[in-house]
Order: sequence, then C-alpha cells, then structure tokens
Amino acid sequence: MSAGPEGCFVRANAAMLTSQKIDASLIVSVVGRYYKSSTQFQCSDGGTIALSTQYIEPPADLDVSGQGMVMEMVGQYADNALTVFVVRELSPDVDLSVYEKMIEVQHHPKYQQYFYLGTTS
Repeated sequence: MSAGPEGCFVRANAAMLTSQKIDASLIVSVVGRYYKSSTQFQCSDGGTIALSTQYIEPPADLDVSGQGMVMEMVGQYADNALTVFVVRELSPDVDLSVYEKMIEVQHHPKYQQYFYLGTTS
C-alpha cells in the first residue's frame, strides 16, 4: 500500500474514482448518501459508486432515497467498488455542493502542494 501521511485520506468523488485518477492502493474518503440500496452510494458530485460492505454493517434505518443522512465512507476503491472500512454519519443538512467545491480546490494545481492527493498523474 502506498504510504501517505498517517490518518490522512485522499478526499475524492465518484468521477475521480471511476476515472482512476486516484492511486488504487490508497485509502480514500467519499462523502454523500446511500442511493437505492446499501451497496450503492451517491457521492458529492452526484455520481454513484458501488460499495462492498463486507467489513461494515449498514445502518438498520437505512434511507436509500438519496435524501437521507450524509455519510462519509472510508475505504479502498478497486475493481469498480469501494471496500468500506469506516462509516461516519455527518448530518442530513450537509451542503454537498460546498463539499464538492472543497474537493475541487484541493485538486486544483494551484493548491495541490498543500494537500495529499495520491493522484496517478
């Protein structure tokens, strides 16, 4: 596994993961909502990714409407799915458009020196 700063996860969205812009050996963090099932997740950019939930237990009161609790999923993205190791509830009121703008700033060439991004290019 590639070494990054301890406790530091690359913040990503669905487009970054599915386009393979993030090194697949890294642990990443995505923020969004469960979508349609406990194995689909709608990220902050509106794109969806598959979840592998073999290491977690989805919430008993799972809202799959795409309008429920905003969650952070931490795991490794490989084989077109995020293998989730940690799930954190944030709030149903998180403004995902603001979060998405933060990701865009982190990945902007002007500011990349300040963030650990784990990009492949």
